Amino acid sequence: MIVHSESMSLIAQNILRNPSVMMFVLIVAIPVVLMSVFGLVRDLRKQESKRVDDRLMGRTARKDQRSDEDIRKSLVKKSALAEAGGGFLKSFGSFRPIDNLQKACFQADLDWNAARLVLRLSIASGGVILVLLLVDVSILRAMIVGLPILLGPIMYIRWQRKRRLHALVEQLPEVFDAIVAALRAGQSLPSAIGVVSEQLPEPSRTEFGMVYYEQNLGVRMEDALGHMRDRLDQMDVNFFVTAVQIQKSAGGDLAEVLEKIGGIIRDRIKLFGQVKVLTAEGRMSGAVLLVLPPFMLLVMMVINPTYADKLLQNDLGHKMLIGAGVMELLGWAMIRKIITIEV
Repeated sequence: MIVHSESMSLIAQNILRNPSVMMFVLIVAIPVVLMSVFGLVRDLRKQESKRVDDRLMGRTARKDQRSDEDIRKSLVKKSALAEAGGGFLKSFGSFRPIDNLQKACFQADLDWNAARLVLRLSIASGGVILVLLLVDVSILRAMIVGLPILLGPIMYIRWQRKRRLHALVEQLPEVFDAIVAALRAGQSLPSAIGVVSEQLPEPSRTEFGMVYYEQNLGVRMEDALGHMRDRLDQMDVNFFVTAVQIQKSAGGDLAEVLEKIGGIIRDRIKLFGQVKVLTAEGRMSGAVLLVLPPFMLLVMMVINPTYADKLLQNDLGHKMLIGAGVMELLGWAMIRKIITIEV
């Protein structure tokens, strides 16, 4: 093991001292950095130019709202992303985890191709781990540095999805109130949905705006609402879509039905808030149990590396870390199962 580490260290030192290798790195790295900076400056200039054009054309909107043109572009992008990529990307994207990640991107309102994202992150993460191994870093430390490159963006997508869907559910009673008011004023359902897309904030503005523009392009209202139901996969949205479909086929007072559904959703939101308060202690305990051991290991690696190396530099320590990680994840899963209450 020591001989292998010394040989890897000598190889890494020879590579770093080789002028040809360093010249190649400079030739590749400098254009990549310049292209990244140029792309960032170009995007910023485009955003500033768009704001100036909007002011000149009188298209003013709140900073946190998207314009009608942005909503139409988002609808086109989501349709294109679902079919993007060649044969390999389509095959890779057909796997259930990648397909679920693509759906999470749509729910988070991120115009990302999940298959291409996972491939690029995997290459970047594997490259970082490989470079660290070449410079004689232990495999455990290399994975600690490399795996967040792969998992970080995926965790961000999940967090953004949860945050946006929660905001949407919170806005649904106001959405139904606006639709009910428009229907009782004599407007049709498509016009009422158009009112929602114009007057309500994000994310209701974007989601119902996509429904409105779909039916303007010739899609049946029931199908456009079905696309929103499949895209969001939320029970409260299913109530609304089912009510509209039943009203279209059997008739009835849609305004009264939506008014009652809005009341039910308000009661569910209130009950969910109470459950969240009652389970706050359990959620905090789970977070502390999950974060504290890795944090203490990082602290020991900084203040007393010799003590931490007893776990990181021998096989028994590796087995103990793996066992501790598995038990920690099991404990976190059990706490999460206890505190998760369906409302």
